[in-house]
Amino acid sequence: MRKILYCLAFLLLSYTSQAQKADSLKRLIQTKGIADSTRILAIIDLAIEYRNTHTDTCLSLSKKALALAKKSQYAKGMGRANRAIGIYYYVKTDYEKALEYYQKALPLIEEAADKRDLAWVYTNIGSVYKNQGDYQKTIDYYYKSLKAFEAIRDLTGAGWAYGNLGQIYANLGNAEKSLDYYLKSLELRLQVGHPPDVAVAYTSIGKAYEKTKNYDKSIEYHQKSLNIYQKIKDYNGMAFTYDYMANILLGQKQYQGVLPYLDKSLDFAQNADNKGIICEIYISYARYYNAKEEYNRALDFAQKALKMARNIGQINLEIEAAFQTREAAKKLNQYRIAYESFEFYQKLVDSLDNQENKKAALQKDFQFKEQKQKLEREKKELELQAQIKEQKVYGYIFMISFVIVLAFTAFVAYAYQNKKKANVLLAEQQNEIVMQNEELHQNQEELITLNDLLTSQKGEVESLFSKLIITSEQLNKSIRYASRIQELMLPEKTDLDKFFTDKFIIYRPKDVVSGDFYWFSQINPQKAILVVADCTGHGVPGAFMSMLGSTLLHQIININRVYNPAQILHYQHINIQNLLKQNAGKNNDGMDISVCLLEKNPDTATTVLTFAAAKSSIYIRNKEKLEKLDGDRHFLGGMDTVAGSFNNHTRILSEGDFLYLFTDGLCDQNNNKRKRIGNAAIENVLNENYHKNLNTQKQVLFRLLEHHQQHENQRDDITFLGLKI
Repeated sequence: MRKILYCLAFLLLSYTSQAQKADSLKRLIQTKGIADSTRILAIIDLAIEYRNTHTDTCLSLSKKALALAKKSQYAKGMGRANRAIGIYYYVKTDYEKALEYYQKALPLIEEAADKRDLAWVYTNIGSVYKNQGDYQKTIDYYYKSLKAFEAIRDLTGAGWAYGNLGQIYANLGNAEKSLDYYLKSLELRLQVGHPPDVAVAYTSIGKAYEKTKNYDKSIEYHQKSLNIYQKIKDYNGMAFTYDYMANILLGQKQYQGVLPYLDKSLDFAQNADNKGIICEIYISYARYYNAKEEYNRALDFAQKALKMARNIGQINLEIEAAFQTREAAKKLNQYRIAYESFEFYQKLVDSLDNQENKKAALQKDFQFKEQKQKLEREKKELELQAQIKEQKVYGYIFMISFVIVLAFTAFVAYAYQNKKKANVLLAEQQNEIVMQNEELHQNQEELITLNDLLTSQKGEVESLFSKLIITSEQLNKSIRYASRIQELMLPEKTDLDKFFTDKFIIYRPKDVVSGDFYWFSQINPQKAILVVADCTGHGVPGAFMSMLGSTLLHQIININRVYNPAQILHYQHINIQNLLKQNAGKNNDGMDISVCLLEKNPDTATTVLTFAAAKSSIYIRNKEKLEKLDGDRHFLGGMDTVAGSFNNHTRILSEGDFLYLFTDGLCDQNNNKRKRIGNAAIENVLNENYHKNLNTQKQVLFRLLEHHQQHENQRDDITFLGLKI
């Protein structure tokens, strides 16, 4: 029964496309009997969905929601509606109006105490200041938004925040830091799986590679984003991408392919009526014609762009348009235009060339890290206090959801049987129509009555479906909260920092919660135990097993003080069998697990590694070679009474050696041809990048996964730890 419940819950939470989301919101808005607040928020969400594809509809829906919210004095609704109107003006490049509505939204959202909405308003205000060239205020608001999103563990918002910070550092000329933020943004957006956000991340990374003149990589990422924009019919996205690709060819002096890209870009930008993109495309035309020495055409496009940039107030575009105007005018001997353009260009550049912006950005980054650590500690304390009050609710939510789904299924089956009976009855009437005329009239009346009954049942089913939508949202919230609890069970990264010289952690659940976990306990300054495990299943069942496994390890190691890895596995095996009544044949769940005991010797500057595992392996990389250590082939847990005897393996590690623990999720990830990544590819990455720091090794492993997986779904939970002795 419990497995059926999990399956039904995850079917309700499965991924839907942008169009399906809009249809779902429309149905919710039209549902009779829902609360006014729910309808207002649904109208606003639909308006924001339409911001790039149906801009006029976006504005009309936002104003409608604002009027309804004011009528009922609903502060949260008024705040969100003002923000949605601000988004409309931002897309239309009217930044003054956008800022006006964002600032109206801010106190209303603060009054409603909605932390997620507050984080998004910070993001929106920062974006306006960015386009106005005020980087100091931009960085202030972007860091506020990142702290807020990470405090509530909102992956979507955090992905946007990292992307925004990457763009600012790109504008400040720090390409390396910009690319780091973009890659972090992509990692989070791939976990969420929302195509428009993933496309934006691909575009940003493509622009970063263009700055470093890695044109092949840049084209590769722009093509990825273009594929997504074409599928979702995002004209703004397609316009931007074709313009970027044209400029890459221009930078390589491959002039033949530039104009087709620019013409396509302008078409899409005009369809979207986006003046900011049109202005950028005019600048690209001017840059192209200057390069081709067609200076009259270059001057025409440059002056159009300069006029448009002034109207929409984008200082970066004004700078580039002024520069292209000056270049064309100088070649045409139009010295007055050239001088005025250069003077205007120099004035704008001087206004932006403020080193305090760069210093402030770096200082903010450092302050953010300190504040983030403090915020996470406070968040954990609050969540632990709330855990006891909320855990009783979980069982009720799952059972109610199951009953609703079961009732829905019963209604459908009942309606189908009634319809089948009606068809049989109709066939009998047709065969006896001549002999039983009177019975025909009677049967017709019965059919009318039956049809009325089916119509009534249809209405009940539609009402039940609307309730299911609301229930699925509650289930989604519950599982996200379960994810936060599971993350609290994982070791603090600062604890690992105290024992190891350097580290990286890749932890990517297949679903919201994970069947993988890692566990760490420092016994004393020279001794520690590190564990990585892959439990049976993934999602909710796997998460239950991972929390059980983590709790048992705490009992065996921290309370019973068992430090021998083989003995730890033995007791873990017995405890799982006893708790899950596996000897009675009621359950066969367990885990693949690696246990490492590390003992430092300060006198010799070495570390003794004692390793034992159940169906798992680890890697050790020293200066000479990469070594793979395999554990025993027994499965830990399950109904096998023979398993439970494990062996220790010992190695001496020197300073600078690397230790890697992992589950099989990365190795087993398939591509569209159902081919796994495999151990050989992973070992090749570890060998080729041995001399690089662990953060770089992590990024290379992540790019290996991304390149191999492409658009395929993640197959299993992925955990991979890299540690430097």
